Amino acid sequence: MPGVRDLLERFRPAGGPGAATAHRREAVAAELEPIFAALARTERECDELRDTAASEAEQRGADSAARVRAVLSTARADAPAERARAAARGWAAGTADLDRIEAAGQSTARDEQHLGGEQMQGQVAAVLAAVHADLASLGEGESA
Repeated sequence: MPGVRDLLERFRPAGGPGAATAHRREAVAAELEPIFAALARTERECDELRDTAASEAEQRGADSAARVRAVLSTARADAPAERARAAARGWAAGTADLDRIEAAGQSTARDEQHLGGEQMQGQVAAVLAAVHADLASLGEGESA
């Protein structure tokens, strides 16, 4: 374990500008060597983890691309049948709308025909009444 003097030596003001002395370089190198050795092992572990992660990412990318190709292939194969089903649903909906519109039109036509028949009867009765009145007035004019 370093003594107090050795610890305090580390905080001594640095020398003037210029290259460090050989003794100081050796002391710093000796002090930092175990740290760098431990870091070298950590760096190797990080490199291994990075390589493993890159390999897994590449494999997952390839797997995803294969799944995408399979989904697209299935979608392209199913597209004609799905289009036909959609067209059939559209046709059925259009036919149902047409049937509903036709039924409403027929109902309206029946109502108009009935109303027209009633109006015609009233008009025929009015015309007959007017003719009878004219005939009656003609007959009165002859008797006078």
